Amino acid sequence: MIQEIERIICEERGILPEEIHNESRKTDCRLTRQIIMFFLRKFTKMSLHQIGDYFDRTHATVISSIIAVDNLIEIDKRF
Repeated sequence: MIQEIERIICEERGILPEEIHNESRKTDCRLTRQIIMFFLRKFTKMSLHQIGDYFDRTHATVISSIIAVDNLIEIDKRF
């Protein structure tokens, strides 16, 4: 399920899955990674630590990403 969520979101955003697993901080890659983290937390039983490990990030980064996506949803309902 993890790879399926990743594949769908990457495809929708026009990003290659390998791009979100590198150190890129380009806005498109970063936002795509944040969205995937949000969906993994919402639709899987993965812990923050597990999600962070999947992306080679800390659990604090995962929390920050989830909050960022929540804020985008609040600001732009179409998002």
